[in-house]
Amino acid sequence: VSGLAPETLTENLTMQQTFCPPCRQGKDKLDDTIYVDFKGDRVLMCCSGCMKKMSQYWNGYIKIMNARGEKPISIPEGDDREASMKLDKPLGFNKNNKGVCGPCMTGLCMLKEHLPEELQGTWGSTFGNAYGKIFHSADKSSL
Repeated sequence: VSGLAPETLTENLTMQQTFCPPCRQGKDKLDDTIYVDFKGDRVLMCCSGCMKKMSQYWNGYIKIMNARGEKPISIPEGDDREASMKLDKPLGFNKNNKGVCGPCMTGLCMLKEHLPEELQGTWGSTFGNAYGKIFHSADKSSL
């Protein structure tokens, strides 16, 4: 679907995506100015903390989306799609320099049940909330 206006792309994304994969907040928390692109696909995020996690653990969070019957949207043909196809790792965009969400600020997004499978046995899942606070110590603003 070449030539979709940005607002049409956003409408398509939010119709298909019902939650933020890292923190599991609902569709109403998704922000079209924060997203992660990779190999022609885009996933909207709710905050900068989730964007960082999605960028780092793309495959794990895509598995979580798939388990809930969702998948990333294919970016329509054009400059954004071409650029994302050339990426060797997922790339996050935070166009309005938004801070972190409540679950990220309190560390709830680092609880074992919110982590991708490959992280569930790590020390991060053991410490949950404490690790979440450390993980986001550089992000001073809360949503």
